[in-house]
Amino acid sequence: MASRCQLRREATLRLCDFVHQITDAQGYLVDKGCANPLEDFWTRTGVMVVLEKVIPHAETEEPEEQLTGGAYLSEVSSKECPVPHALPVSRARQLVSFYTMSQNPNMADLKISRPVPLPPLWVRCDGMDPQQTIWLGAEPLSTGNHVTGITLHTVTSNGPLSKKNCSADLEELKESHGRRHHGSGKFQMACGGLLSSVYEVSRELQFLLALAKGLKTGVMEWRKPSGGKSAVDLAQKLLKDLKDEANELMMSRIENLQNDTATVSCSMKTVFSSREDLDFIEQLWCKLWRSVTSYEELVKCFKLILEGFRCGEVQASIHEGSKGLLRELIEDYHHGSTKTVSLSGDTPIQMLLEIGLDKMKRDYVNYFIGQQLALHSDLDYFMSTSVDLQEQIDRVQKLHHVLEITDSCVGLLKLDHLDLLFVTQSCVKYYKENPLNEMHVLELPVKRSFATDLCRNANLGIWRVEISSGRGQKEVKTIWQFSSDSPAAHLNRKSTGLPERTEVCDDLEGTHFASLAECSRVPFFSR
Repeated sequence: MASRCQLRREATLRLCDFVHQITDAQGYLVDKGCANPLEDFWTRTGVMVVLEKVIPHAETEEPEEQLTGGAYLSEVSSKECPVPHALPVSRARQLVSFYTMSQNPNMADLKISRPVPLPPLWVRCDGMDPQQTIWLGAEPLSTGNHVTGITLHTVTSNGPLSKKNCSADLEELKESHGRRHHGSGKFQMACGGLLSSVYEVSRELQFLLALAKGLKTGVMEWRKPSGGKSAVDLAQKLLKDLKDEANELMMSRIENLQNDTATVSCSMKTVFSSREDLDFIEQLWCKLWRSVTSYEELVKCFKLILEGFRCGEVQASIHEGSKGLLRELIEDYHHGSTKTVSLSGDTPIQMLLEIGLDKMKRDYVNYFIGQQLALHSDLDYFMSTSVDLQEQIDRVQKLHHVLEITDSCVGLLKLDHLDLLFVTQSCVKYYKENPLNEMHVLELPVKRSFATDLCRNANLGIWRVEISSGRGQKEVKTIWQFSSDSPAAHLNRKSTGLPERTEVCDDLEGTHFASLAECSRVPFFSR
């Protein structure tokens, strides 16, 4: 017996086959993990079907799957992005009607008694109608395995417009939404294209995650040589500075360290300043993560370091409570041990991962406590070493997301300390109980005057207002969005009358778009 997923896929194939036979459209599946072409207007996860205009064969490669009758249904991988071609709105409405009928159990003429719920359908539209419709969508409503109705979506876009002559009346939007759904209002703001002030910390974290992935898969992707000093040279310099206890050279070592982290401090402005209490192993991490380019180079660095400590040539203080193979070896050497360790297999990568993980934990904790946004007890969950290495990495990722949220609240929203404390504590509490979720919506109650000042003074790439009603499958939204670029990939700059972008261009008037996404729930009444 075929599974529910197989039946759903077969039904989707039949629908696309039918569509292609009678129209000039083709469909493809957008699966989990793939880029969502409607992320600004529809954020639900899972499989969806996108229909668009058939591309002449001369312009395309062979489709991944071809059915009898010539219909095409390809599956889009996370690395692929099909060239979008839009359909006229009249054709899109026809396709949505076909889809709706295929889901309606009351369509006796079609001999459909128990339709299989299909993935949501979205049709690309060319925006040439008076309303400038860019998307039409349909999404089955179901109870268990029974389809009970359908949600119809419409996305329109007006533009390009002058920024000075475009606005929306919130009360009108609320009234329009209320006439359909009896909803309540909720503000959501999104910014586009701004360089995060925690960018350098993000790079450091990405290298840490690459180490963890390499340890898991056995395949490590190293950075390309940058032309600066090699990791081995930097490790030798660190040892040389450590050997001489003279105050002048010690000051030089501290100065060099500050130079190493100057980029971080500068790029993060005043939000996330570099620590001044880095121990020797943390200093080693700072040099290696930016410079090491191969496994062999990493092995050479660790051989240099371990040999220096094993022979008693150097000594260094390390933080108490830290764990990891390299720290254990250095402590043993301090107590006179002369044992050696084999730097082969996964050992060097795991050693580097351990010291980086420990260092970044301390960075985040130092920031949140230093800014009086959390207590040590609030962060014990994230600092714990009693869980396995992967869980520790997951918790560091959570802390980084809290940092990014805090950074946005400082740099973009200009929140005062009490509001910033509320946001941080809410995030910390959420992440103690939930996995990493960058789409989680955090609500912050603010005064009307704050929102007014923000709207007047902020210069954002996207402004968006959401008005929502209901929850789960019954949730319906009205979304108004003002953006500095086209809201749909199939509306290229040529079709919207915009000049092509260059690497350096001014913020021209008339490069803004006002978009409106609305939906209606339509029940299927039983006969």
